[in-house]
Amino acid sequence: MRSLASNVQNELSQELKLQELQDTLKKVQEKAGMETLSPELKQSMDELRQAAQSLKTGYHSTTESVASELQKAKELTDNYDNAVKDAQNKASQPPESESDPDPEYAAKMAAVVDEPTKPSLNNDSDQQNGVTEKKNPNQTESEK
Repeated sequence: MRSLASNVQNELSQELKLQELQDTLKKVQEKAGMETLSPELKQSMDELRQAAQSLKTGYHSTTESVASELQKAKELTDNYDNAVKDAQNKASQPPESESDPDPEYAAKMAAVVDEPTKPSLNNDSDQQNGVTEKKNPNQTESEK
């Protein structure tokens, strides 16, 4: 950033010098008139005009590149600032709690738990008599 600022400052000082040269040139032209100047002096003035124009062109292209670099830097800092703000917002929000289960699913689960189970003394005799006991797959071994 500092180098960009120093470049802009240098270019502004060159632009000021260029403007002063052009003003001086206009004053000389007004005082002397173009007809009274020698051909060498006319040529010298034309060269000064061309040099001034080339400096102006270089100045404008440099200012455009500096402006684009500044815009890129601004976009980067804005993106960084937004990312930091988003991270802070996410960190300050309470964690999402578990959602309540579906009421129908909860009712089915309650019905399964509430079903009475018949204790069987002899599983083999019950199976032979055609009696089958419903088993809850969610029960632990101690509950069975």
